[in-house]
This record gives sequence, C-alpha cells and structure tokens, in this order.
Amino acid sequence: MILPKNVYSTIDSIVNNLSNAKTLSDYYKEKELIKSALKKPSTRTESHTYEFDLEIYDNENNHYYFMEMKGPDPNTTEVPGAKRRLLTEMAWCMMKSGVKSVDSHFAIYYNNKFPKPYKNPKVLYYFNPDGGLLVHDQFWNFLGKNENTYFELIKIFQEYGKNNKERIWEAFSRLVVKK
Repeated sequence: MILPKNVYSTIDSIVNNLSNAKTLSDYYKEKELIKSALKKPSTRTESHTYEFDLEIYDNENNHYYFMEMKGPDPNTTEVPGAKRRLLTEMAWCMMKSGVKSVDSHFAIYYNNKFPKPYKNPKVLYYFNPDGGLLVHDQFWNFLGKNENTYFELIKIFQEYGKNNKERIWEAFSRLVVKK
C-alpha cells in the first residue's frame, strides 16, 4: 500500500502512544487523525505490504469494513501489528476509493470468559470496546446483520449435535490413536 509519508507517521504515532500507554484507545479520534492527515498529504510516500483477514463492502450503504480476526487471547505482538494494519487499510481505502464510510475492526470471534465481559488487557490497550472492537456475539451479529445471528448459530450447532451425536462420537473415536 502506497500512502503519503505523513499518514504513515500519524499511524505510527497512534500505535506508539498506545504501546507506551500515553493514551487510551479512542477509535473515533484515531479515525479523525487519519482523515486529517489525508486532507494534507505529504508529497513523499511510503509503501508497505499487508495481508488482511476480511474485507466487506456494503453496497447498499456504500461502506467498507476491514477486519482482523483473532481468538480470545492473541499474542502480545499480534495486537499492535493488527492495529497498524487496520489503520493503514482504513487510510488506504479512504484515499483510493473515495468512499467516506470506512471502518476497521479487531474481531474476537468468541469470548472464552462468556458470559463475563471480555477483559483481555493486551487487546483493550489498543482497541476500545466502544469502537473498533467486535467480540463474541457482536462479531457474529455484525456479520449476519441481525441482532440474533449469534444465538441462531448456537441453536443450529446444538440441534445438529443432538441429531448427529452418534456420528460425531464415531468420528472423534477414529481420531484417537490406540496404543
């Protein structure tokens, strides 16, 4: 991705301030800092290559979403790297697509402490639950565009398990190495 050098500097500043605990994550402020940097782009550019887990374009609302998906306990180096990639992708999309509605989310597909709130400090230092973070049912409901998607999925799995219990146990038993 080729972006103006000042945009990369803004992203680095955001991530460094979070890494050094100088600021708390504020998704909407971070987004505005990137927009501001894009309004006055430097003539010098930088190029970086990144991979992303998920890109969604909502044609109906002309809105892009970018996501990094992780389990509930990502390692310490994954989180700031994901923050940098997500901010970069957001900036690149804002600059290249002309679409004003762009969001990036760190997606935790399940909360291993459910029903307790998700409280992983490694993640919460970089991603504020009020923006930029989707956890557990929020993530699945977002993907399904429905407040009940998560519970509908759970119901499907429970029903499948009940109807196929013997078949499932048979398959598991073949995985066990017998000595």
